[in-house]
Amino acid sequence: MPPPIAYLLLTTLGDTLMFLFECFLAVILSLVWAVFLISHRVLIHHLGIPVIIAGFWTRVIGISLLFAAIILQRELREFLHPGKRLKFALLIGAGAFAINLCAFYGFRFTDASSGAVIQKTDILFTLLASRFVLRETMHRSDWAGTLLMVLGTIVLLWQNILHMTPSLIGDFLFLISAIVLTINAFIIKTKLAPMSNRVIATYNSSVTLTGFAVLLLLGVLLGEVENPVVVFTAWPALLMTLLGGGSIAALFLLYYRALSHLPFWLVRVLLLVVPVWSVVIECSFLGKKLLLNEIAGIIIALAGAALIVVSHDRRKRAAAVENEHAEDLI
Repeated sequence: MPPPIAYLLLTTLGDTLMFLFECFLAVILSLVWAVFLISHRVLIHHLGIPVIIAGFWTRVIGISLLFAAIILQRELREFLHPGKRLKFALLIGAGAFAINLCAFYGFRFTDASSGAVIQKTDILFTLLASRFVLRETMHRSDWAGTLLMVLGTIVLLWQNILHMTPSLIGDFLFLISAIVLTINAFIIKTKLAPMSNRVIATYNSSVTLTGFAVLLLLGVLLGEVENPVVVFTAWPALLMTLLGGGSIAALFLLYYRALSHLPFWLVRVLLLVVPVWSVVIECSFLGKKLLLNEIAGIIIALAGAALIVVSHDRRKRAAAVENEHAEDLI
């Protein structure tokens, strides 16, 4: 006997609300990602904090919060005994460290405009991996929404595109960071699914912190780093360091949750909202003037995101109705 229609409606409604909630968290993830990028940009480019020092101390704060989380959730045992998944956990940590180095040092050879544009090429690698490796299905409305979001991002970053200064080394480093970011997400989605998101995040941060610690130690020994605790000497640097460290912990937890609850391509596409949040934050707190192309880009990108989310939800509800009819026939 098929279940009552009221039960099916409630189940469908529950699935819809859960999907919308996960998409909402993905949008919040893009906000946290924007805060992470801006806090590091302020530390390095506005306050003059060396890359290695900024990277080290923000990771110290981030990993402290992550360790507190796994202890409170009683997951320390899983962290200490990961089993066969250890090699993949360490691999994504090494990948994250490589992403950071490529992005940070890429700015030594090229400008911020070029870096911001080239890093967005990760969406291309994501769509290729999603389609040909994970075999995830994208419908016409998904492609339309994705193209709208890409178009919105291009319009939003138009001033960056106009001011791009090609640099073989710098552009290559940013391209590598985009590729490794996609590979990391693929490994998390396929190889580390059974592992707790908090444990994965802690491994990632541990490897990254170790890398920055080694670089900082070498910098001190070679005399390239004069004051490794410079972030604690002025409150603006301390505030940005705390904000950067907190955003790292939140970013990892939200990102890994999104990868475990949503399709791979959808998570990466929704992260195209990051530049939107960046513009909003810079205009609200850093005195940036909102340009006409940025307004147009924001509207187009958000329209694309809305199209993807709404059409995806409608397909899920339609599938639930088809299943109900199939059960009625049985």
